[in-house]
Amino acid sequence: MWRNSKPFLSSFFFAAVVSTLLSQASAQTTRSPKRYEQLELFAKVLSRVELLHVEPVDKELVEEAIRGMLRSLDPHSALLDPQSYRLLGQDIEGRFGGVGVEVGIRDEVLTVIAPMPGTPAERAGIQTGDIIVGIEGKSTENMTIDEAVRIMRGPEGTSVRVLIFRPEQKKTLELSLEREVIKVASVQAKKLFDGFVHVEVRSFQRGTTAQMRAALTGAMPADELEGVLLDLRGNPGGPLEEAVSLSDLFLQGGRIVETRGRGGRVLEAFDADSGSFLEQIPVVVMIDGASASAAEIVAGALQDQGRALVVGMRSFGKGSVQSIFDLPHGYGMKLTVARYYTPAGRSIQAAGIDPDVVVESRQAPEPDEKTRIFKEMRGEADLPGHLQAEPQRESEGDLFAIEDYQLRIAAQILRGLARRAQASEVFDND
Repeated sequence: MWRNSKPFLSSFFFAAVVSTLLSQASAQTTRSPKRYEQLELFAKVLSRVELLHVEPVDKELVEEAIRGMLRSLDPHSALLDPQSYRLLGQDIEGRFGGVGVEVGIRDEVLTVIAPMPGTPAERAGIQTGDIIVGIEGKSTENMTIDEAVRIMRGPEGTSVRVLIFRPEQKKTLELSLEREVIKVASVQAKKLFDGFVHVEVRSFQRGTTAQMRAALTGAMPADELEGVLLDLRGNPGGPLEEAVSLSDLFLQGGRIVETRGRGGRVLEAFDADSGSFLEQIPVVVMIDGASASAAEIVAGALQDQGRALVVGMRSFGKGSVQSIFDLPHGYGMKLTVARYYTPAGRSIQAAGIDPDVVVESRQAPEPDEKTRIFKEMRGEADLPGHLQAEPQRESEGDLFAIEDYQLRIAAQILRGLARRAQASEVFDND
């Protein structure tokens, strides 16, 4: 989760920062002698290393020191070099030059999560589960995801060489992929069955809420909509503003989220405004262990307000807010400045969102012996001369045709909520 902040450093860059800090600390020796001593120690070590190390020092030592300082604070504070800072901006905008492959670290190796549809990676035959062992002749051993992404991205029309190992076939493939402009749609919606829509929000970026509205109306007319299944599984988060505005689509009012800084001081509080056609529509939210940050804000807000049932697995637990600061020479900094809290005052940091209904796998469990017997029993449809069934509404069709078990359970719950809402409406009218 991040927020944009204004530039705050002068053009002297990192060396000037050290010098400034030293002079400030020197002027405040009565209040912070230890800090002054540490800065003086840093300056002396830096000088000795540059002058006396057995090998010529070609690294930006101050830059590396700042990286280490930020890394020591928490896992999300970081210094961003100019290329990484540009990549962050591209991720937020959802448009970049690359090959169109999602990667992650699985079992300590760089692994393909999925190729994006219609991209060079998909056309080249890259598959989920492929291990990327080399990029541009460089081994990916100990390579971070950010570094891998930085190498694979580049200007449209240029090429990048990747070495792929496919474990199932035990073979290695060397591919040359031509980069294209990749446009990432953060929202995809499709009709589950009559009256019900499955909306998958893969990530939060600028315009996600607008994409949500367009995807829903494109999948089904608003006056036919009976329920929304909001799928946030695998969603790593994104801008706080988009999490707030998307939550607002489903809420009539009340608190969505608040951020608290050092000492528990409330920095910002966000409330919902009424005015969306989705405010009365039954909702089920799906999460898993990879749902983080902005996805947890949405799930937590709808859960705490009693607006939706949450189905799946406990979420990741990233309950911190990073501000993005511009630095000189194209650098940037992510700094953790706050924790966020749900409407009920829950901090999700390192705890996550617990689902109302736990469904641990996308694969259906193996049936026990009694269930197998019931499945094998004959029913009315097996009796000779039985009366034919009357045609059903599409929404009353076979939910077991949905192969994704978590999705199937969530769809059953959603349909039950919709039926209860319809029954309440009938009785209220009576």
